[in-house]
Amino acid sequence: MTAQHAKAATMVAQQAQLDAGTIEGWLPRSCLIYVTDTRYLPLTLTSLLTASRTMPASMDAIIYLDDVPAPVRDEAMAFLRDWGVPAHLIDFEIDSLFTDTARIPLWREGISRAGFARLGLCAAPDGYETHVVLDGDTLVGGDMTELVSVRPTTFAAVRSSHSRKGWEYLYCDRGMPIARDYFNAGLMVINASMWRDEGIAARCMSLVEDRSTDGLLDRPMRDQEILNLIFGNTFHRLNPNWNFMPKRSWDRPKVEPSIVHFAGRTCPWDRRDSRSLPVFRQIYEETFARMPKALTPATEALALSDRNLRRARRFRPWLGRANRDYRKAWNPGHASMVAHWASRLPWYN
Repeated sequence: MTAQHAKAATMVAQQAQLDAGTIEGWLPRSCLIYVTDTRYLPLTLTSLLTASRTMPASMDAIIYLDDVPAPVRDEAMAFLRDWGVPAHLIDFEIDSLFTDTARIPLWREGISRAGFARLGLCAAPDGYETHVVLDGDTLVGGDMTELVSVRPTTFAAVRSSHSRKGWEYLYCDRGMPIARDYFNAGLMVINASMWRDEGIAARCMSLVEDRSTDGLLDRPMRDQEILNLIFGNTFHRLNPNWNFMPKRSWDRPKVEPSIVHFAGRTCPWDRRDSRSLPVFRQIYEETFARMPKALTPATEALALSDRNLRRARRFRPWLGRANRDYRKAWNPGHASMVAHWASRLPWYN
């Protein structure tokens, strides 16, 4: 190596060290927010375990708890502490967010009022510039530092794969121009000042309690649809790998996700669900086995229903695309891209 090449190599090495040492100073003060009830608390804790591995020092974790008994909350805090994951677990009263909780449209089993409550809690924590709001039915494999560095001026999310027919009714039935796009709210990156200054929480709460259009719709609106009414035309589009769902595993089998989202019927927390990849089932099984006894009823309640179990058993991984409704299951050919995820759990480090 010539002296000139050696000098260039040294400069590159110094620059790499500088980048690693100063990147924290460039990042916004941020928080990772979950909103959950007792039923989904085990999923939320698992998601946070996987996210904590790459969260920057400038990012805090906050879990808002809807009607979670104090003993369960305390044991959940101890569980996270034992595995070196700092987090704030905060009880909230849902009556403080809605003028009439009876108007929250819980129109079928599986719809949680915690999902609507997060509309009022997205910007609740003070002292943070960027709020990352994440559903509990997720696992994080990517670098959270990269996500926080997005710093949206308003609101960022991943475009949904739903066809236009699946969401255009939101606008037609309200006499509004149809938005050009639709996002999935399983992951949201929010500029906290914008959310407060524009009164987004109050607008969301008003739409939740406005049931005047129920007769025009097939069903009441969910929290995601309410957010799309507000941000459908203006949201910043994140890379789809930040909200990676089963369908994308068939379209991009050679791409490693940053966050996987199990929205829909797949339930990797039930080891009998062959529609999910083995590594995802392993992560939940190992995590649930280490959870305190106070959470055992919640983990048991997450088991597949008889109907969904029958659907799961009809899926044959070795048949791939020959399976009926194969896009509602995870592509078995995608397994190699995420096989190492289980090794990132804290008990392996």
